[in-house]
Amino acid sequence: MAQITTSTEFKQWILTELGSPVITIELADAHLQQAIDEAVYDFTRYNYGEGSYRDFLQMELSAGVSEYSLSGQDVNSVVDMILSVGGSGNINMLFTPVNMILSPMDFVRLGNFQILDYHVAMMKLAEIQEYFTVQFVGKYNAGSQTLNVVPTPTESSSVMLEIYKKTSAINLYNNQLVKQLALARAMMIWGRILRKYTITLPGGGTLSGPEILADAKELMETVMGNLKGEGEPPGFFMA
Repeated sequence: MAQITTSTEFKQWILTELGSPVITIELADAHLQQAIDEAVYDFTRYNYGEGSYRDFLQMELSAGVSEYSLSGQDVNSVVDMILSVGGSGNINMLFTPVNMILSPMDFVRLGNFQILDYHVAMMKLAEIQEYFTVQFVGKYNAGSQTLNVVPTPTESSSVMLEIYKKTSAINLYNNQLVKQLALARAMMIWGRILRKYTITLPGGGTLSGPEILADAKELMETVMGNLKGEGEPPGFFMA
């Protein structure tokens, strides 16, 4: 089977699966595009293993601002927030509480490095960060594509977000679940259009709108069940 590389080829695949050119498919280009878009949306929503991938996004927090737009970044969810706060507002500044309190000698003793030194230093660093840095929680709203930061920052800070980013739609066109979802969506649209009509098939058979709609719903339920069963759930906690 040839690989689908464009939305035009995907639309033709759907029409062929529905019986074209033997049967006239009463669907416009806009209907087919809608079916594809909704299929990709469903797939990226429920399958984070293939529909999304982990990435990092750098942004700036501003004093007095708690809501930030991530529009246009194709973000599915925010997993973690990595930032350096503690009076400086900049990452890796020399005079942060961590650098002032944690001696470099706690990490490495030249010529006499001990693994225990490293673990003790990491424990000490974790305690210092807990007591001397501000802990923020970010809540991402996928609908509005906004990130709300609590508490509201009191100074500007650099932040790195660990995110799930949507896989490009064109890279999903050959996924079998996406193809079946798009087919089911197209059948549902076609079934609704022909709800009061009956199609005469070559050879004398008939196919009615309600029949097409029922088949589409059955296919949709099967594919969505497989999608939710195979999908890799994301991590939603962000500290």
